Amino acid sequence: MSENPTQGRDIIMNSLNHLHSVYERNSMCYFLQLLIESKRDEIIQVFSQGEMKIRNEVVNIMKAIDPSQSSRYDAILENTGR
Repeated sequence: MSENPTQGRDIIMNSLNHLHSVYERNSMCYFLQLLIESKRDEIIQVFSQGEMKIRNEVVNIMKAIDPSQSSRYDAILENTGR
């Protein structure tokens, strides 16, 4: 992330797509819930910058996976500085 933030976000986005697939197969997966709970703030921070298209995709995925916290993911879209 420190050397190439765009590439880092792309890699994380790929992982989020995989997590979304897991969620679609088993929405009650304990591991997924634990992972999202522990990484939620980091995901919001990482994707509060970068390309708006990617940010929108992340928000949609996270709101699907973690609907009880959907309002927190709006913070990703609020930062328009970059």
